[in-house]
Amino acid sequence: MTEHLPEWFPIKVKVSSYYSDAGESPDLPSVLKQLQTRYGGIYSEALRSLEIKNSSTQCFIKALSQWDTTCLLLAVGSTKTHGGSPSEYVSSEFNRWIKDLREAIPRNPDYDVSLTLNIANADNLESRLNYLSKESGHSVRSAGKVGRCLMAALQGEVPPLATNKEFLAIFHEEDYEALSHSAWPMCLEVCSLASIHGRINNLYSERRPMLSQMDASEGTTQVWINEVLARMRKPIDEAQPSDLEESLKEITIQFSRLSTLTNSMRRDEVKAKALIREARKLFSGWNEKPFDELPLNSSVELGELEDIIAPFSDFVERTEALTAQLNTVLDSVRTYLGIQQQKLSLAEQTSSRQQLIQLVNLQETLHKLEVLVVAFYLTEMARIVFETVSESAALLTALFIPVALLVSVLISRLLGKK
Repeated sequence: MTEHLPEWFPIKVKVSSYYSDAGESPDLPSVLKQLQTRYGGIYSEALRSLEIKNSSTQCFIKALSQWDTTCLLLAVGSTKTHGGSPSEYVSSEFNRWIKDLREAIPRNPDYDVSLTLNIANADNLESRLNYLSKESGHSVRSAGKVGRCLMAALQGEVPPLATNKEFLAIFHEEDYEALSHSAWPMCLEVCSLASIHGRINNLYSERRPMLSQMDASEGTTQVWINEVLARMRKPIDEAQPSDLEESLKEITIQFSRLSTLTNSMRRDEVKAKALIREARKLFSGWNEKPFDELPLNSSVELGELEDIIAPFSDFVERTEALTAQLNTVLDSVRTYLGIQQQKLSLAEQTSSRQQLIQLVNLQETLHKLEVLVVAFYLTEMARIVFETVSESAALLTALFIPVALLVSVLISRLLGKK
């Protein structure tokens, strides 16, 4: 792409990142055409760029697509000098172009990165850096030598709420053409950095409500777990089947909710880690060298990005811990139901055994009654016979009673065998 970029040296650069899934993406080519109609210049549809020149300044606007974001790069330089303080030449024009672009694009960018480029002698880098940082009103946060350029980041908003970043790039090349060839690749790398920050910020913004409610959800879930365990401590005669069914239903709902939240957060964590890997590749290409005992830009930037996504892994670990607790509760409910089922089974077995004993006793009683009835009938029949053949019928009948009982027992056993 460097062969399609301007030959002049940019002094002020603004990169605005628009995430495509965060809302309707701006139609940047249409915006560039509108600006061409208004200000003239050279518009390239293939390169999605617009270059405008006038008597004192030059402006270059380019739309770039990276991953699922669209970046708008605005660079302003001066035709009067190869370097110098940006406030002397282009700051007012730069701010005017920024205002025009904001009015042309209805949607606010998801992330902005500003870059001020300057030229200084190699032995004058520190004083130039101090001057530029003082002029900006911000202190230097980090710095490092990237090739023949001193790259420094200024203090800004604290992540994860930060939506913009400001860098200074001080070149110490002697050849002006070499300066331009070094400056524009740096501008494109700033576009990549803006895309990474914008995407990670969007991931965090989307999950921020979930992250902020984690403490309350944990407390609510813990209270509910204690209630379920309290239900299972009730005596069996007080525990209602409907209570246990309700507990199992609630556990199922909680499992489903936690599983959805965990998988959703883990998916975003994987996306964020992939973006951080892209940032590592970008900073690895810089091959930064320390400057004036300041922390390196790469280490600070990567640390900020990792701090932004750290709550993602914390959330996953905490939801997995809640899931483990629910598994414990579910096992407790299952164990409780198994014990109660065993108790009911034993109670039923005991009741059946008692009923069987009662039936056996009743059968024995009926058997004895049958013997007595048969003996009674035999005795009566014998009495009738004795009365017809003898005057001592009563005595004979009394003597016959043992015989009748013995005959009844024999008859009963014979019938039982059959």
